[in-house]
Amino acid sequence: MERFKKILTRHFIAFPASTIVWMYILLNLDVGFFVATLAFIGTYAATLFGTKTYQTISGAKRAGLTTSEYRHIERQVDDAYDKLREMGKNYGRVRSIHSFKQLFELSRLAKRIIQTVEANPSQFYYVDRFFYSHLDSAVDITTRYIQLSQQPVKDLEINGTIEEAKTRLADVHHLLETDLKRAMSKDLATLNMELDYVDLALQKNEPKRLEEDSTHDERKKQ
Repeated sequence: MERFKKILTRHFIAFPASTIVWMYILLNLDVGFFVATLAFIGTYAATLFGTKTYQTISGAKRAGLTTSEYRHIERQVDDAYDKLREMGKNYGRVRSIHSFKQLFELSRLAKRIIQTVEANPSQFYYVDRFFYSHLDSAVDITTRYIQLSQQPVKDLEINGTIEEAKTRLADVHHLLETDLKRAMSKDLATLNMELDYVDLALQKNEPKRLEEDSTHDERKKQ
């Protein structure tokens, strides 16, 4: 979603800017429609590049990262979305409800991790193994498991491999759950701090509130 918003913003800025340049050249300069159109294309490309560069620099600054780190994380997020789509292709190939549920849960966890890092790039370093290893394992094991499950002939070796794949899928599911907890650890810590602050504020105000209630009750008795 964040990536789509950035792309939409770039085109939302580039199109009107390029249109203004095109109309100005066409109406005020005697260069012809072809040259004006070339100027439109050049302005569009330059605006897209400039806006993307600004988004990268400002995003890196907000996340407390260098520009190179931020770009690296963006590439990892893009690659992760590609792998997630590859895993999603297996939905139409599953032959049991159990397999569908396994695939759905893995995809859901993976998508949540990617979205968390996409929204908070600094969280990448809490779950870098997910991007470098765990997601690849989820895609590979899921694909091989479904391929073996579709085989019309199954001997002891194939059945044994299928059962092993089921076990590995459960292991990968556990890894992704751990990755998600790590990705959300900073947000959870911040939330706990805010809750502690609220509790402390309430405790400080409690004696004053009790004193006011007591005074109010005495006045009512009078």
